[in-house]
Amino acid sequence: ATGRIGDSPIIGAGTYADDRACGVSCTGTGELFIRHAVAHDVVARMLYGKATLKEAVSQTIAQLPDEPG
Repeated sequence: ATGRIGDSPIIGAGTYADDRACGVSCTGTGELFIRHAVAHDVVARMLYGKATLKEAVSQTIAQLPDEPG
């Protein structure tokens, strides 16, 4: 909602870290990150797909659907 400040981070959605890859912290429309577990997806692409950080982020963002709002 407009003017909303300070949501709680949700592990796997907006924030995720794994010592074997990296730590990810997202900002933006939180509901999108929650529905698609964006932070975890970036780390998983690095761990299991052997993607670089740049590749993992690009791939994750590219696969997000266009959603209203």
